Amino acid sequence: MLIGTLPTLVSPSTLIVAENMIAHPAIAAVRYNTGGDSPLAPLQILSMVKKMTDKYGKTLYVDLEGRQLRIARWTPFESGMVVLNRDFSVKPPARIFIRNAGWFDLVAAKPKERKVYVENGPALRQYYFGESQSTHIVGGDFEVQGYLGGLDFEYIEAAKQSGITNFMLSFVEDESDLDDFYVHFPRRKRSKMSVVLKIESQKGLAFIRSRHWRINERLMAARDDLFISFGENPVGIYEGLKQIIKVDPSAIVASRILHGFQSTGIVTMGDIADIILMSRIGYRNFMFSDGIAKKFPEAIKLWEEIKPSMEV
Repeated sequence: MLIGTLPTLVSPSTLIVAENMIAHPAIAAVRYNTGGDSPLAPLQILSMVKKMTDKYGKTLYVDLEGRQLRIARWTPFESGMVVLNRDFSVKPPARIFIRNAGWFDLVAAKPKERKVYVENGPALRQYYFGESQSTHIVGGDFEVQGYLGGLDFEYIEAAKQSGITNFMLSFVEDESDLDDFYVHFPRRKRSKMSVVLKIESQKGLAFIRSRHWRINERLMAARDDLFISFGENPVGIYEGLKQIIKVDPSAIVASRILHGFQSTGIVTMGDIADIILMSRIGYRNFMFSDGIAKKFPEAIKLWEEIKPSMEV
């Protein structure tokens, strides 16, 4: 199965891109990433997307942010400080990865102000850390306070009003994360929902080792942040990926699919080898990331060329 990630809906042109993706016969389901910034309200967005997925008989997943960590506002790089989007606790020293920037030492923090102070990062050409730039903190007993955040509550209500029962939950690490989500739905309806638990950290891997799954749940190997979580031991992700598919043979593998093509516009040997390797260790369900949406016609053509080399 192949799942496409829809573009953030901001204009009529993004609606056209979304419908072309939904209509493609190789796409079995689509994901709407609620972390994107849109001028439209959640109910408007989901109503429009649901209409299109119903038209073409496709499954729609609403991807909630969960404890996804982001930079909350534009910040000059030279300030050595960033404000985060969530309440947190941390005991420096720790390490922080800022997407499109790299690793930094986290040397101090003001949790009440959601501030962290960073040093010893890579030399950067950009002058600012950007608003909504995703981050990942390793070490220092770091924890995000609470699970759901951002627009999660609005999207849950919008999904309920739109009759959407399929969700993806980011950064699942604990049973309480699921409790925080399921409390918004009557118990009698939960078995009819489809809920994908995105494993994006080593805490998430530890959680799935000791849990019995509800019949309506499945796992996703969300490889981007999962890879970052291994810090100084990046090779460890391979065992993590094997663990996820062992626990759930129907698990979805996502993030960095066709990453070379997404970055350069040219398919790489790594793109081909990655997809074939994931199929060799047992993955049968794949998901394109956000960055593929604008290059979808070319990406789906590449996918169909590589697919015959995957294990059946």
